[in-house]
Amino acid sequence: MAGACQPIVLVSGQHPVQIAVDAMYVYFTDNQSNAVIRIPLDGGTPLTIVPGQLHPSGIALDKTSVYWTTLMGTVMRADLDGGSPLTLATNLGGPFDIALDAKSAYWTNYSGAIQKIGLGGGAVSTLALTSQPLGIAIDSNDVYWASGVAGHVVKTSLDGGAATVLAQGTYPLAVAVDSNDVYWVGNDTVMKVAIGGGSATVLVSGQRPADIAIDATSAYWTNAGVGIGDGTVMKVALEGGAVTTLATGQSHPSHMTLDATSVYWADGDRVMKVAKP
Repeated sequence: MAGACQPIVLVSGQHPVQIAVDAMYVYFTDNQSNAVIRIPLDGGTPLTIVPGQLHPSGIALDKTSVYWTTLMGTVMRADLDGGSPLTLATNLGGPFDIALDAKSAYWTNYSGAIQKIGLGGGAVSTLALTSQPLGIAIDSNDVYWASGVAGHVVKTSLDGGAATVLAQGTYPLAVAVDSNDVYWVGNDTVMKVAIGGGSATVLVSGQRPADIAIDATSAYWTNAGVGIGDGTVMKVALEGGAVTTLATGQSHPSHMTLDATSVYWADGDRVMKVAKP
């Protein structure tokens, strides 16, 4: 890592599950304090913006609000500065990961469904029934998810309908999508396939990946490692090629996100950040 930027600890003593960023803050769900918390992008004192959330999990942002799931069966929303939360949906089957567009929130239910609801609430729509879905991503037309137990990467229309299996034979955990391809991590690989389907491409093998994020040029992922203290954060060009190590010595790197200049991830009891090379 000679000449590379070194990772910094934004906050420690927490228990981050998933993280999201905007222009000023890092937001995360914390299943030890059972809260939604934020910190400045460069670190600082954590601020609990929504307490009292039992087992919060997935998190997503728009310009005015933070949205999150709880494993107790709810999808929630609150202002970015906190305040009284609004329950968008309840009595769900283990909602996990969440994604947003301009009108709706979409999430995976570990019990076996892909669902959505309007950002202001209303009726829940079931888009697809599937086997224990985990990560979710959307584009302007479709919703994509990782079905780990089934070993499938799947998509369906944002309005539901017939589901299409894009790839199979791995154990996908998390997905990301751009205008051309769907990317995922599973087993020991980082992979992609065209959004219309076809042959999958292995970008990198020999990994222990936990999550994935992409920008216009690169795919980034966290590697859990084989023991405490040997986790890593990595990147590769979207077309594959040489792998760059962004961080080593991580205790348990898991969920990650990006902004224009930096990579952020949850690492055990810490939230971490490193500048993009």
